[in-house]
Amino acid sequence: VCLVSCCTTIVGTGCQSLVQLMVAVNFRGRVMSLWTVVGMGTPAIGALIAGTAADHFGFPLVLAFPAVGAVVVLVLSAQIRRSFRLGNN
Repeated sequence: VCLVSCCTTIVGTGCQSLVQLMVAVNFRGRVMSLWTVVGMGTPAIGALIAGTAADHFGFPLVLAFPAVGAVVVLVLSAQIRRSFRLGNN
């Protein structure tokens, strides 16, 4: 759990730094405020949707849905990576 927390913090800080460096100086405050709104609001909306879905379909099915989605993304990412390695992009 500690390793995941450290990695999440490092990636989050890196992403915020990258966004700040890519945006024009006069828009940094606006962009970072949107970053904060999305970063804090999305989990709350997701929890509301997941809770409602769990009430209707049961928790195991709701928990299985993102797991299947993660596997699909993993497989697609591996295929895309393989195609770039082979030069078939």
